[in-house]
Parts: sequence; C-alpha cells; structure tokens
Amino acid sequence: MFIFRYLDRLKELPPALKTEKFEGLLPFAKLARFNKKELKRYRYIMHLKWDRYAQQLAFAEDNPDFVKKIEEKVIDKVERMLKNGASMDKIRASLGLSNNSK
Repeated sequence: MFIFRYLDRLKELPPALKTEKFEGLLPFAKLARFNKKELKRYRYIMHLKWDRYAQQLAFAEDNPDFVKKIEEKVIDKVERMLKNGASMDKIRASLGLSNNSK
C-alpha cells in the first residue's frame, strides 16, 4: 500500500511494477495531489490543448488535398533518408518526433 500512497512522488516505477497498468497510474496520482489552484490551471491548459486539437482536426477534414500533399512530402523525405542509410532515430529527429513515437 505504501507505493499507492506516495505514487505521485515516484519518478519511475520499480522494475517489478513496470507494466502498462501501473505506469498509467502515475499521471492520475499526480493530478489527485493538485490543490484547487493547480487543478484549475491544469484544466485550463488541457482545454487549450483540446481546442487546438479540435482546430487541427477540423482543418485536416476541411483541407484533405493539403494534408495529402504534406503526407506525400514526408513519405518522400523518409524514403530518401532510408535510401541514404539514415537511422530511425535520425529520421524521427528530422520529423520532430520523440523516440517514444512509433
């Protein structure tokens, strides 16, 4: 029970608990410890992110030709980089993706 009580303070889970089920609890534990002001700020930031996502989704739906052109450019770039022997890390970095994105 100790681990659940202080879950918000953990930076990393112990190896025995490194499962998707437990790793998913870390953000919720941190959120549960927010005071009223922190929670209000968190909600505000999340609403901004959701609004931005909705705008991006609406733009993509309204401009499918533009999105298709961008996708083709990205695919061409990745194919050229692979042909030149670039590593996946270098390709991800050039596209602005983290190593966790797969």
